[in-house]
Amino acid sequence: MPVARHGRAGRQGISIVEALVAIAILSSSIIPIILFLSAGTETVRGTRDASGAAFVANRTFEELRARPFDEVLALPKNQALASVDLGAITYRRTLQVAPMAPDSGLRAVLLWLKVEWARDRRKTLSYEVGTVLSDVR
Repeated sequence: MPVARHGRAGRQGISIVEALVAIAILSSSIIPIILFLSAGTETVRGTRDASGAAFVANRTFEELRARPFDEVLALPKNQALASVDLGAITYRRTLQVAPMAPDSGLRAVLLWLKVEWARDRRKTLSYEVGTVLSDVR
């Protein structure tokens, strides 16, 4: 008497249920990897933007330090400086100039710079930094 065979021994291929189970297992392991990579990409992008803002601020302060002190002291108290383009990002700069202790005889000025840029045209981010500039050499 012939023995009945159970299982897949007499069939070729896989059933639709087996294929769906395999897809579910693969997608449950691939989706977290994709989410992890997208979060990493967003972090790198944010760091790049902030580094660009710090670069723009540093360059602005170096340009101001290269000017004669009296010229910097005569700048308006609040002013928008020309925007700076770095790659696809446009950084807008706003400078505040405040003399420090003018009655003390100290010739120094506080420079406060705000650098702003737009992320995805929805959100505006900013980087603010200050420095003191004096005519003491």
